[in-house]
Parts: sequence; C-alpha cells; structure tokens
Amino acid sequence: MRNIVIVGASGLGREVYQWLSDLGEKENVKGFLDPNKSALHNSKIDLPILGREDTYNPEPHDVFVIAINDSNKKQKAINVLKTKNATFRSVIHPTALISEYSDVGLGVIIYPYALISCDATVGSYTVVTIGAVIGHDVTVGEYSYIGTNTVLAGWSRVGIGCYIGSNSVIAQRSIVEDGSKVSSNVSVFGKIKKGEIVMPARTQKALLQSSQIIQ
Repeated sequence: MRNIVIVGASGLGREVYQWLSDLGEKENVKGFLDPNKSALHNSKIDLPILGREDTYNPEPHDVFVIAINDSNKKQKAINVLKTKNATFRSVIHPTALISEYSDVGLGVIIYPYALISCDATVGSYTVVTIGAVIGHDVTVGEYSYIGTNTVLAGWSRVGIGCYIGSNSVIAQRSIVEDGSKVSSNVSVFGKIKKGEIVMPARTQKALLQSSQIIQ
C-alpha cells in the first residue's frame, strides 16, 4: 500500500526516501509534499509532488514523515497537518545504534551510523544525521537538527528547535538553549543563550576584518 507521504522534497526528503528504501519500504511511498512543484526535476526519484501540506487532504491510512530542516517551517507544517488529523511516523535507518535505555520521540529521522546512547532523550521531529553521536544522559529538544559527525557529550543539553552543524562538539554538561544555531566545526564549552548563533572563531575574525575595511 502506497501510504507514506514525505513532507519536503529537498535533500533531506530525498535522503529519507533512500532510508525508506533501505528499510524495504520504498514501494510504500506515495509521493512528496513541497511548495516547489519542480523540486524533483533534477532527481532520479520518480515520484509525484502531491501538493503542499495546506492543500493536500490526507487519505485513509496516510502516514507522514516530516523532512524539513528549518525548525519554524517544520513546526508550521506539523501544525497544519495536525488540524487535518494526520498521522506521523519516524524513519530510523537500520544501521543506527540506539540504546534500549534511551527515549526517542515521535516523527524523528535517524540517519545511518548515528549513535544514541543510554539514558539519552531525543525529542519528537528531530533529525539526527550520519555518524552523529548523542552520548549518555544527553537531552535534545523537539524540532532540532543534529548534523553529520556531531558529538554531543555526556549530560549535555540541546534545546527545542536548535541547529547543530556538522563536525561540531557540544562538550560534556554544556547547554545550547532553545532556537540557537551552532555552525559547522564549532566546539561549545559552557552555555549558548537562547536564539544565539555561534560561528567558528576564524569566521568571526574574517567578518570583523571585513566590516573594518568597509568602514
């Protein structure tokens, strides 16, 4: 039965389609929801864009996978579909290592070779990408994105709707508050305040020098 609808047809959505194929569920995918009708124009994936979350009316037995990176757009799409009594599901790649003593929420996407250790909590609709490590006693809030090869060390906390870029490290017991964004290749020690954007030191230095030249 073709009853899986992937919400988002960009890179994340197309990768989710691959992970569903790896799970043996490729034939169950009905299509994608995306505001860009040409989102699959250059893709080898031969499935339709069924509409947008606000125009598509769920059919009996439809289940939705939320494949959107931006936390605000993600929450908006989920809320729209909830008003239509939509049902959501997770996609967890078979190579991911998830402790039986962890707590993983609804509608998550867990990529290949990700690790979620004991007593860790991952909130609903969060994406954990390739090779990411979520250590013991770590908490990750809902609607967040954990990038490729990122390490969240023991007892660290990542809030709701956060973005952690690839190859970053959130040190032991460090805190990233709600809505914050940590760029790729950043090490965080201590606390990142709510809504803060953190970039590598060399990028910050380059921006400062650029602004000085302009002045």
